[in-house]
Amino acid sequence: MRLRVPTTVLAALLLPLAACSSDKASTAGASTTAAPSTTAVPSSTGATPSTDAPSTDAPTTGAPTSAAQTTPYLRSDGLAGSPFGSASADVIARLNSELGTPDSDQLTAYPTNDPTLGWTTADDEYAFTFPFGREVCWSNGFCAEFGGDTSGALTFVGWTYWNDETGSLSTESGATIGSRWSAFPEFSVDPGGCYTVGSGLFEGISLTVQSDMDPFGYFDEDGNYVSQLPQPADVWVMAMQAGDAPFYLYGDC
Repeated sequence: MRLRVPTTVLAALLLPLAACSSDKASTAGASTTAAPSTTAVPSSTGATPSTDAPSTDAPTTGAPTSAAQTTPYLRSDGLAGSPFGSASADVIARLNSELGTPDSDQLTAYPTNDPTLGWTTADDEYAFTFPFGREVCWSNGFCAEFGGDTSGALTFVGWTYWNDETGSLSTESGATIGSRWSAFPEFSVDPGGCYTVGSGLFEGISLTVQSDMDPFGYFDEDGNYVSQLPQPADVWVMAMQAGDAPFYLYGDC
């Protein structure tokens, strides 16, 4: 099974990946979750989406050595005080007041209905749970996802968080970007993955994790893929996600 991650996190996987798992390694969230599209398609409502290509800049591959004081904030059902289903205007206004001006704000249409994937872009490269989506991202690596049947009636449906060496946001229990599996033994980490990148779950939040040492799987002398789990002290969180987010359909893993 391919490792399904948000496109905002996809750049982190553009590392020298030597192998891909045939074992389970989904970073899921909801059933059709994972990767915000940074390649927009024209909306039928006349909105002008961005045409910027997805970033190919990978974040640092080393885990942060220390984290700043974090705020209990991230939840599997949204954000503290802003649950999924909240109006987009309310959530964006709140986040702007707390995180500052967004780095990006993009509306994307997914006009093609797919019985398995939900809705896909006209080029069949990205899929989402809804026919319209909006992604708003801030400088700390947090992105809020909004979805709906029309571009004018979007609600808060998901979030992704990655590439923040300061750990400025966290769960109520303190899990954040850079948190080690050894510090949070409650992490449920899956064997198998995409070389040193794997997946897991914590408090209902999907995790994309990185191993500093052993990979999550390897090919033996007979060419068979062998899944394994690295040591917890070597595994740290590189991305977190909850709810629905668009995802890229043609990832390597």
